[in-house]
Amino acid sequence: MVNPEYLEQFRNGEVVSQLQLRTAALERLKEDYAKRAADLRRRRVHSSESLTEKLLPEAVPTIFAEVKTAVDTFMGVEDVTPCQLLLGKPACLAQYLAWEKRIILSPLAYSDYLNCFQTLVHEYAHHLLAVIIGSTYGGSEIFEEGFATGLEWKIAPDFSQHHQADKDWFEKMVVKDIASDLWRASSKLKRRLPSSQPDRGIYFDEHKYTFGSSLFVLLEAERGQDIYRQILHGEFKW
Repeated sequence: MVNPEYLEQFRNGEVVSQLQLRTAALERLKEDYAKRAADLRRRRVHSSESLTEKLLPEAVPTIFAEVKTAVDTFMGVEDVTPCQLLLGKPACLAQYLAWEKRIILSPLAYSDYLNCFQTLVHEYAHHLLAVIIGSTYGGSEIFEEGFATGLEWKIAPDFSQHHQADKDWFEKMVVKDIASDLWRASSKLKRRLPSSQPDRGIYFDEHKYTFGSSLFVLLEAERGQDIYRQILHGEFKW
């Protein structure tokens, strides 16, 4: 675990303030990604059958091993506290239980290779935050979901280098998702926000995935992909 003072910058109020400071940059990136998404749509890229074919449950542990290797290598970490993988029926598509160091996947989460890989990257990112810096215990959910989604978007295209036939498909899907989240974040930030601090906090928490992912797209545009390593190694500052 890192110094508790390091985690103070990841509290909700500070995270929201940092997002609001970047509204002009958000508008520029929104337009950029909208154009990129449109260009990729015109190319009519399709995935190979290997990405979208139905998975058998016994294939999921092998994919999780691939995810762990890819993420640990990218993040520059070794000997990470083990994370248990269970196939079951969580309350949502997938769930990370920090106190049990356990990922639970629903059948929908491993309906095909692409969905399974991206979901596991996302949930494993929560595990890294919990066991290395401890932010799952009191940090901003906006920040945590942004970190996990950003890492998911970063690892998927990089990993597609091992599946060259699907590289363009990975890129298309990621760019489409980023463009969609940036548009939604821009729209929600332009609305009249609740006047009271508690109500404003609830508003941002309700849209934690949209605001979190958009914040990390902005941070990566500012500083590059090293932000993920910096956060995990206690080197990040706003």
